Amino acid sequence: MRYLLLLGLLLVSASAFAQTPASGEVVVNEIAYDPPSPQASTNEWIEVVNRGERAVDLAGLIIGDNSGGSQPIAGPLVLQPGEFAVFVRNETEFATAYPGVAFTAVEGFPSLNNTGDTVTLTVGAAEIDAVPYEPSWGGADASLERRDPDGPSGDASNWTTTTDPLAGTPGEQNTAFEVDTVPPTVAMVEAESATLVTVTFSEPLDAASAEQVANYSIAPSIGQPASAEVMDDDAALVRLTLAEPLPGLGTYTLSVSGVQDRAGNTMALAEVPFAFGEGAEPQPGDLVLNEFLYDEPSAGNPGEFVELFNRTDETFDLADFTLSDSRGAPAPLSSASVFVEPDGYAVLVEDGELFAAVFPGVPFVEPDVWNALNNGEDAIVLQYDGVTIDSLFYTSGEWDGEDVSLERRDPRGASASPANWAETTDARGGTPGALNSRYEPDVTGPQLAAVTVEASETTLLVSFDEPVVASSITAGAFSLSGETVTAYSDQYLYAMIRVGRGLMPEYGSRITHFDRWSVVNYVR
Repeated sequence: MRYLLLLGLLLVSASAFAQTPASGEVVVNEIAYDPPSPQASTNEWIEVVNRGERAVDLAGLIIGDNSGGSQPIAGPLVLQPGEFAVFVRNETEFATAYPGVAFTAVEGFPSLNNTGDTVTLTVGAAEIDAVPYEPSWGGADASLERRDPDGPSGDASNWTTTTDPLAGTPGEQNTAFEVDTVPPTVAMVEAESATLVTVTFSEPLDAASAEQVANYSIAPSIGQPASAEVMDDDAALVRLTLAEPLPGLGTYTLSVSGVQDRAGNTMALAEVPFAFGEGAEPQPGDLVLNEFLYDEPSAGNPGEFVELFNRTDETFDLADFTLSDSRGAPAPLSSASVFVEPDGYAVLVEDGELFAAVFPGVPFVEPDVWNALNNGEDAIVLQYDGVTIDSLFYTSGEWDGEDVSLERRDPRGASASPANWAETTDARGGTPGALNSRYEPDVTGPQLAAVTVEASETTLLVSFDEPVVASSITAGAFSLSGETVTAYSDQYLYAMIRVGRGLMPEYGSRITHFDRWSVVNYVR
């Protein structure tokens, strides 16, 4: 009797100290939504694991899906840290399939959908965990296993089909279990306002380290935030409240270090740029195509890329622009704000991994959609709100660019002129994000190349040696009179028209004797 009393006291003591689990403390670890043949389709079950550091009591736990929930589980049902609990729909079928495995039969266990469903764990009104699985995650004719208990519940990459011969591992470690040894990384930084910045990490974090303001700093001029708060159930989103507002439009840098994931892996220093404010509205020619690689080399291939250059005093947001070729639809450059400051570059890449291997450390943007550039000929069109800001049409024969990038000689020169482009001389095959190796600003004004008289005899066709600004072509810019012309005799002018002189070709074979005198009289 004394031993029975002692056992009873121990059981009462264990349940008395165990508490209701907090959100994320107990998670779904395995799901059998599509039992394999010859098991009955009703042999559905789930396994949960206590990933916390204290004992919890699962009394009152409700297992649900998109169509409803079970009856609350009777207690006490104490789960120690690292322990599993298995909940089943059909106790007879489960016991036959997995003899000797401890389980709890649940009244009203939901019928899990093979085409996708959401398994939920709730106590009262509090959601403890939720797994929105899809058939693409795995689990056909076998259980769906969680790889890392500390990983996110809603990420498909953290789930896979069991490889166990019995089509499941209820009550024991999953076959897909993987120990996390990789520190978290910063996936995205967004300025929601002048005093609020959100940081999305690659995986759930240890809240204690994630909420240490000393682990964050914003440059220039801001420094540490006033507070850091973990925001979502998966603990991968942190909200930073700033003591001083971001001073204005521009690109800032968030430095993060010392933040740990739930496995204790600690981040080294990471510096991530982010944008704040709204970019200016560009005019055609404000942001120009400055370098592009369309013919990828067989060795040291960085993938196709296009570099833009801001030749104004304004700052532009790449999220407002699209890029297309002669065939594809305009594709947004970025889903998030990325600013191009005055005299700044923006590098758009087809494949970020390839590009970073050839040009390490060069910032780039990898659009979600990339219109591949044709090696023979193609167009590159940069647009803002449907308006073309810059464009060109290249051909491999006239423009070159075999195995290396084509660089713009003069940012102020014409985009569409082959003469304003040349192959890079850089040994890497390009200079993305930096001054072009073929940078040659044009400091010489246009020169007269030829003057011809059209058939109307009252129109002259004037050719220059380079493209000219249309607004500079006015009647006052030309004159047929002047000291040199008026100094010549009529006979000399007549002879010049007939046989030509300097850049002027001969017209003796093209206009009549009478018409030559008409031109002389017109000049006079």
